[in-house]
Amino acid sequence: AQPVLLKCLRDKRKDWKVKFWVADILGYVGDAGAAGALRKVVKNSNEKPEIRRKARESLKIIASRQRPSRPSQ
Repeated sequence: AQPVLLKCLRDKRKDWKVKFWVADILGYVGDAGAAGALRKVVKNSNEKPEIRRKARESLKIIASRQRPSRPSQ
């Protein structure tokens, strides 16, 4: 599913609401590969602020999953 989501995120013809929800979903199902596409969205000043903000939030979610968890004491 992730390749299809990434394709939607890159498609300039997609409605902004579709791209917003794709950016949101990628935060939950995405991995490091999705992070690159999300970073491009964050840096793209032509994207709607709502999409850029959601991409930033998704990047934080992906990063939190990739950090090694500390053992409980």
